[in-house]
Amino acid sequence: MLLVIGKDDCSYCNEIKAILNTKNIEYKYADQRNVKSEMLNFFKTKQTFYPYIIDIKEFKTFEDMKLNI
Repeated sequence: MLLVIGKDDCSYCNEIKAILNTKNIEYKYADQRNVKSEMLNFFKTKQTFYPYIIDIKEFKTFEDMKLNI
């Protein structure tokens, strides 16, 4: 699953969400105003524009996590 962090008035964010919806790619959207500043500061050192897209790995159990990281 993807996590998309963006701004509501960002045309790039809206375009990415539309592409993901068209391709039926599962994602969660978070407005940057609702994300802790420490997390955003981390991303700003890597990327200076919105949206940020993070690939989230999901695991059923801790053992599953250990085997798949």
